[in-house]
Amino acid sequence: GIFSFGVLNGYEGVMKVDDDTFLKVDKLKAVLDTHSSWDNLMIGRFNNDVRVEKDPTGRWYAYDQYPHETWPSYPDGPGFFLGQQALQHITRNSDSLNRIRVDDAAVGVWTKDLDVQREKIPVR
Repeated sequence: GIFSFGVLNGYEGVMKVDDDTFLKVDKLKAVLDTHSSWDNLMIGRFNNDVRVEKDPTGRWYAYDQYPHETWPSYPDGPGFFLGQQALQHITRNSDSLNRIRVDDAAVGVWTKDLDVQREKIPVR
């Protein structure tokens, strides 16, 4: 996927953006420019203490894949940036990471034990 593509092509990081989202590149660049290294960065709008949907008919049902009460902190779906540390971890462990339908929450699960700096990206 996009994460392994970033690793294989030597990108310093990858910005994942939904197709219905407009990215203000100047705002992202302003945040990135405040850091000397992007290696351990995760930038986005983060959700915390969100309950895992237990109702199998619910839109975001994932309790069968992640049987916990709440999700770890995860970047919101419209868009987020991952530096090399998270990209390499996801790529290197892709065969053993839980497959989770809620893709943005999955990134939180996959990176919860990494020493990454989570930074909020300006929305407006």
